[in-house]
Parts: sequence; C-alpha cells; structure tokens
Amino acid sequence: MVSKHVRQFAASSFLLFLLLLSFHVDLSAAIKPLEPSSVPTFAELSDLRGRSRYIAVFTTASMPWMTGTAINPLLRAVYLEMRKEQHSVTLCLPWVSLEQQPYIFGNLRFKSPSEQAEWIRDWVKKNLGRPTSIKLVFYEGHYVPIYGSIFALGDITEIIPESERDVVILEEPEHLTWY
Repeated sequence: MVSKHVRQFAASSFLLFLLLLSFHVDLSAAIKPLEPSSVPTFAELSDLRGRSRYIAVFTTASMPWMTGTAINPLLRAVYLEMRKEQHSVTLCLPWVSLEQQPYIFGNLRFKSPSEQAEWIRDWVKKNLGRPTSIKLVFYEGHYVPIYGSIFALGDITEIIPESERDVVILEEPEHLTWY
C-alpha cells in the first residue's frame, strides 16, 4: 500500500511539472554542462602505457616451487620491467620457514629471503637469457598441506612503501586475505 506522503509527493511533483510546462520554461540555461574533470578516470589510472609506474605483483607461491602461481607472476614482473616505460616492478613473494621448505621446494633450502632471491635471479638469467632488476620482497607465509597453498600471516600491504603504492597485480587474491 502506498503511503499518504508518497501520494502527496507524487501529486505535487506532477503539478510542478505541469506548471513548468505551461509556462514553457527553458531550463537549458539553468543546467550547466559538466566541466572537463582534472580527476583521471579509472581507465586512465589503469593504463600502463606511456609513463613509468610503480607496479607491485603479489603472489602466493614462490620459485623454486614449480607451480603456475610461482612462475607466471615472475614472468609477468620481468615482462613489465622490460617494457619501454621502464616500470619499477616489485615482486612480492611468500617466505616460508626452513622447516616447511621441503614440502614445496623438494631438496632445495634457503636460509634467508636474500638467498632465495639470488636463486630466483639466477633462474631468470638461465631460463630467459637476461638478468632482471625487479625488486624481490618477501612477506611471512605458512604452507598449509591440506590446501596445498601458502597463506600470508599478516598484512601484506605493509611491505610496499607508501610512495610506491601505484599499481598492484594480485595472483590468487583469495589466498592473500586469509590470515
């Protein structure tokens, strides 16, 4: 059932419309055209062409784990670095403890993130035939065997300095938020 107030509002709005129509009021002068905005559109903000950008690529797996979730983001980061815009690319990877590494890395062990980063850079040079200068940063992760996945153990956004928070690419974002 339509309330009394709604009926009154509809009736008064219709009467105002008829009144304006009867006077042949030209409202075009009262309505100003929208000025071009200095605020960029979403399409402009997400365009990676034409200018250098800070790009952070977050993933939930890391080499030497030979899974698409480790390899694809690495290749994506290297490709973005190679573009003519000379993007500053940071690859954000999970660091798992020495005790958990056998589950995902086989016989390889890394005592520190820098040791693993060196292994990744060597892999890129050997398999892509070129060195890379992408930044490799690590967040604390935990391998959960029942899911076969690494989950972040905190706020992963803290590893990117505020001055470099421009573009982010998330690989398996649902895993990145399950801490």
